[in-house]
Amino acid sequence: MKATDITAPPEGRVNKLYFAAWRWHFYAGLFVIPFLTVLAVTGMAMLWIAWIDGRDGERTAVFPQDIVQPVSVQADAAVAAIPDGTLKQYVAPRTSDVAALFRVDSGGDATMVAVDPYSAEVIETFPRRSGWYDFVDGIHSDLMLGVTGDRMLETAASLALVLIATGLYMWWPRDAGWRRAFVPTFGRGRALWKSLHGVVGIWLSLFLVFFLISGLSWAGIWGGKMVQAWSQFPAEKWNEVPLSDETHASLNHDRREVPWALEQTPLPASGSDAGVAGVDAGPVTIDTVDRLAREIGFDARYQLNVPRSATGVWTLSRDSMNTDSTDPMSDRTVHVDQYSGKILADVRFDDYSIAGKAMAVGIALHMGTLGLWSVLANTIICLSVLFLCVSSVVLWWKRKPAHAGRLSAPPMPKELPLWQGAVLVGLAVSMAFPMAGIALLCVLAVDAFILSWLPSLRYRLT
Repeated sequence: MKATDITAPPEGRVNKLYFAAWRWHFYAGLFVIPFLTVLAVTGMAMLWIAWIDGRDGERTAVFPQDIVQPVSVQADAAVAAIPDGTLKQYVAPRTSDVAALFRVDSGGDATMVAVDPYSAEVIETFPRRSGWYDFVDGIHSDLMLGVTGDRMLETAASLALVLIATGLYMWWPRDAGWRRAFVPTFGRGRALWKSLHGVVGIWLSLFLVFFLISGLSWAGIWGGKMVQAWSQFPAEKWNEVPLSDETHASLNHDRREVPWALEQTPLPASGSDAGVAGVDAGPVTIDTVDRLAREIGFDARYQLNVPRSATGVWTLSRDSMNTDSTDPMSDRTVHVDQYSGKILADVRFDDYSIAGKAMAVGIALHMGTLGLWSVLANTIICLSVLFLCVSSVVLWWKRKPAHAGRLSAPPMPKELPLWQGAVLVGLAVSMAFPMAGIALLCVLAVDAFILSWLPSLRYRLT
């Protein structure tokens, strides 16, 4: 289609629908492209930082030896390294040649201490959540703008689904055959860019929808208010176990570390006769709890949170979202009474609801924590998203009229056929993704109450 073609009013039912889809595709892209670019770049950076260097300094190298010091000895060394420190968490080494990690808090500051498990010597200390991964994660999560950034990204991700739907409609083969839709035609100029943009888009669409939906699970409204409600684990499954006033979300530290299926579930409370056999001999200490963890199947890396109050519990966890393993179906959380050593709760992947299972697997795929293959696959997807963003700008530039000062949006056809169906689709999207609905309403309001009274501004935005 030539650049001058867009100034002519579209004729025919199919042509009118095409131009209407193109117009929404154009305006959704104006808002979405900057955010998709940021998400693709930061997502790719997080993938490789986590794979090469780890997220929490867990790849600090040590020389393997025959004798491993008791966890309590390692913990004492970690606490001694931080003045007035209090032990909060132990992260077991993933392999025999890396350090153990301890979180030690002091004066409101959290410090990670890397300890040689063979000599119990402190190797290094560093503020928790202070590495490059966390810096990039801050941009990827909320643009470092808090709730405002979270809402902006949720709106962009929701509108990106509109972008995909309109793009698929425009590129869907009608008379040209399926080969044109899935295999690029190597012409020249804008025709080549259009073919590459459409072909990459149709191949990427399914993956991009998955990444957008799973990414929205982190968002404050769609994820926190809707998805989490579907996937919550019912505490009633822990028959006759006393419950704390705190939920599992209290175990999160600066970022989500607890599976969505458990975040809103109350923690068990210590101090009763409830539970099943756990620590079977001697006092309940970090050593005996670690030994219990190994006995019941926590191999390699796992995380151990110490009790935080008189009714607190020891919490053993392995979660693919925290890179503890490469298998989300092995996720497991166990709570142990700090006095009796009995196991109060043992939650596994099979105990999650269908939505909780989908979330566990979906987040692992989204974050690329399933091994090198998932890092490489996610990298290809991020690069494809960047190509779509760049090629869309190139396509706009190549069809833009020579005179400056206008966006050159595709014209909205008059007497749009099947408009009732479009309204129903818009309502469905708005109900499923509230931020997209709010954005669409804002656009309609601006068009009706502002642009209609400012012809010069309307001219520049078309």
